[in-house]
Amino acid sequence: MFRENVALQHRLGIETEWLSADDIARLVPQVNLEDIRAATFYARDGLADPSSVVQGYVTQARRLGATLLGGVEVTGIRVKGDRVQGVSTGQGDVAAPVVVIAAGPWSGDVARTAEVDLPVRPVRRQIAVTHPIAGLPRDFPFVIDFAQSLYFHYESGGILTGMSNPNETPGYKLDVDREWSLAHLERAIERLPLLAEAGLRTQWAGLYRSRQTTRLFWAAFRVSKDW
Repeated sequence: MFRENVALQHRLGIETEWLSADDIARLVPQVNLEDIRAATFYARDGLADPSSVVQGYVTQARRLGATLLGGVEVTGIRVKGDRVQGVSTGQGDVAAPVVVIAAGPWSGDVARTAEVDLPVRPVRRQIAVTHPIAGLPRDFPFVIDFAQSLYFHYESGGILTGMSNPNETPGYKLDVDREWSLAHLERAIERLPLLAEAGLRTQWAGLYRSRQTTRLFWAAFRVSKDW
């Protein structure tokens, strides 16, 4: 499947590289490669800071004349016949011929106010960040172990790591599941042994937008450069 993906990317002008285990060892020697055959890598991949991205949208939207209101709850989408009329909020109604639902994990709830079944459900995902690790290079790549939905990247001198829980049930759960945290960190240490000596700085849970109609499991390994 990954070879097909790389072929598609090449046809579209993205020169993703296919890496052997030896290539991976040269790129990211900190990773345990005992059971890894290959990886894909694209040097222009990178990370986007979510807060900075949002602020970029906000700044440009205001520059183009948009009005943004913070702390205003949308209580429903107003519909007449088969046409949207606007939205109701905690501060009054807003007329609009077009409504864009961009509520992330809450999008399904918002859509139901217009009697639309949007197959998006909130699912808890957890992240852990270590204290700074001596000798960890700033250009440590973004590493994704697709077989386990496990990933790592450089964060403030340490490692940020996350892993999807395949048994997580939908719901607005923002507490850290300690049992899953232990399972995640055990797998993380197996893949990235230097974490065994790293102190845990913080961890938190957030909500992921899960499409209820499709669930894909990828059994492969990918690394990308953190620029």
